[in-house]
Amino acid sequence: MSPAGGSGAAAFGAAARHELADALARGAPLRCPECQLALTWQEVRPAEGVPYVRRRIWVMCPGCRRTAALDRPAG
Repeated sequence: MSPAGGSGAAAFGAAARHELADALARGAPLRCPECQLALTWQEVRPAEGVPYVRRRIWVMCPGCRRTAALDRPAG
């Protein structure tokens, strides 16, 4: 099942994910590159038994419903 619950929501493209990752690294507000709305987000829990831990968040646009998982910057 997709993070959007199988609703057919589109994922952000590579350029949009890069733009969002840059904003996250700068500590800037996360806004949708497509429709400019503020994104909602939640922490992604790492899977049990994984030998490494990636600190990730899942972002979703409440307008166009695009989604992405982003790595949080270390620190």
